[in-house]
Formats: sequence, structure tokens, C-alpha cells
Amino acid sequence: MVDDSEVFRGAARSLVERLPGFDLVAEASSGGEALVRFADAAPDLVLMDIRMAGIDGIEATRQMVHRWPTALVVLVTSEDPLDVPASAGCCGAVRVMQKESLCVSSAAEWRELVLAQRTTGCR
Repeated sequence: MVDDSEVFRGAARSLVERLPGFDLVAEASSGGEALVRFADAAPDLVLMDIRMAGIDGIEATRQMVHRWPTALVVLVTSEDPLDVPASAGCCGAVRVMQKESLCVSSAAEWRELVLAQRTTGCR
């Protein structure tokens, strides 16, 4: 999970802890830190905030997917969908989701993404 807001990371942490089959293996507060942590933790799925200081979520996703082609990144944002940068659609993320829509039912979609990647190698 990558977000510069400790409040959001705490809320997302609580959500992930309630999801059967998911474990939180790492947290980062910036895109640069996420790249380092991904190398160590090798998570199945990354929730990545779009807007962060330094290396933002879009650039961090681009670099992550380039280095680790099987990386599954879901970009998250609190912005209006019309304000999401166009580059979010072509950086290698498998989804862009509103932070407000993250809930226990999101786990079904995440499970499908991870399962598809594991069985086919496709993102």
C-alpha cells in the first residue's frame, strides 16, 4: 500500500486486515519508497495513490511494471474521475479506483486480478 496520507494508510490497513486471503506485506509513503519496498516484499497487488510528492503514483507504477512486468498495481485517488491525469490509463496499472469506493467487496475484483496473473501470467 502506497499513500502519503497516514490516515488513508491506516484506513486501508484496517480494510486489508479484514479481507480473507489478503495480508499487508509493506507500506510506503512515496513512490520512491514503494520501489524499494516492492523489491523486498514482492507483493501480489499494490494499491498506489496517484498524487504524491516526488515520484508520484503514475511514475512509480510505470517504473514498477517496467522492472517487474508481472506487478499488479491498482491506482487509487480521491480526485474526481474527470481530473485523473490521462497518463494514469497508460502507465501499466490494471485499474484506477476512487479511494471512497474501496471496501470489502473490492476484494473480489482484486482476487480475480491476482488469480488471472498467477494462472495466465497476464495482467
